[in-house]
Amino acid sequence: MIDTSPLNYYFAINGIEGYVRLRWQGKGRIDPSVMVASLFYTGYIPIAPGTFGTLLSFLFILFFKPDRLFLALFVVFLFIVGIYVSQVAERRLNEKDSRHIVIDEFVGYLVGIYGIEPDKDGEVTLGGLAIAFLLFRFFDVLKPFPIKRFQRLSGGYGIMMDDLVAGIYTNISLRILKGVLNCYLSTNCYFATYR
Repeated sequence: MIDTSPLNYYFAINGIEGYVRLRWQGKGRIDPSVMVASLFYTGYIPIAPGTFGTLLSFLFILFFKPDRLFLALFVVFLFIVGIYVSQVAERRLNEKDSRHIVIDEFVGYLVGIYGIEPDKDGEVTLGGLAIAFLLFRFFDVLKPFPIKRFQRLSGGYGIMMDDLVAGIYTNISLRILKGVLNCYLSTNCYFATYR
């Protein structure tokens, strides 16, 4: 049964079974900070909301194929906006680093693929995006040093920073993997002679 009281509404999200309960803030209006921090309520998906936030970032790159300059400016803009809306949303949701806040995963994944996908020619490889997706989720979930320290920072800064660092780890890992693969496939590589 759907609760139709004035302060509670349910929305279906992209064909996912069930409904996502959204809390209306204030006088019957949706809180914009919660809406943006949850990426238009993607963060309310009951199973693995962070993974779905990362998936939105994956799809953004796959379909829009932004150039490097636009992507850099977009990441900086979203990072600054993310700090603010995450901090406000955290207070409104009354939950530290709420799982509903997924703008940090969106930005972190973009950092992870920056300069790698799309490449200089504007081409996107599905395999590269998928490897970046898996690496980013690995670093975001396990939080190796010093990612966990960044998460301990207070407010929106802490929410955004741990995923930014996970994105940096992803980017470095992708560059190493790409270098090793290019070296292995090249005859000019020092290590290629030992195959």
